[in-house]
Amino acid sequence: MAVMYEVEVAGEVPDSEMFVLVDTIRRRLGEAGQFGSIGLSVSWSSNSKNRRLQISILSRHGKTTIRADERMPPLAGAVFGGVMGGVGGGSGGLAFAIGMAGFHSVAASLGLWSAIIGGSYLLARTIYGAQVRRRGKELRDLVEELGAQARDTIEGR
Repeated sequence: MAVMYEVEVAGEVPDSEMFVLVDTIRRRLGEAGQFGSIGLSVSWSSNSKNRRLQISILSRHGKTTIRADERMPPLAGAVFGGVMGGVGGGSGGLAFAIGMAGFHSVAASLGLWSAIIGGSYLLARTIYGAQVRRRGKELRDLVEELGAQARDTIEGR
């Protein structure tokens, strides 16, 4: 899964002002990231192992395009691995033992264990969905802010 937002602004942001946009990215995301520049093109990438985020700003042919693209597999791995492993794996064994001690039945113990695993999956899905929505809103707000800054820069020339 990926989240992508793009905004196009009429006019070209001058090369000297691109660094202001990069500073906004760093400030809003709270990460230094990796920065690259070629001509009127700027890219910024997250260098965190937990986040694969790429933001590019391209000024050419009388317009400036700002695009943010985040891939979600690292987030999915962290959420599902943590919740399913921690809650499901940790509590599942305990639930099986409690089921055997309380019900003296393998079937009842497996049912209780399955309920714990299923519940941890639903919990992971809920957390993952909320995180994807939060990150999507964060990216959309960032791209809109960058677009507004680009417009202000172009109009102020």
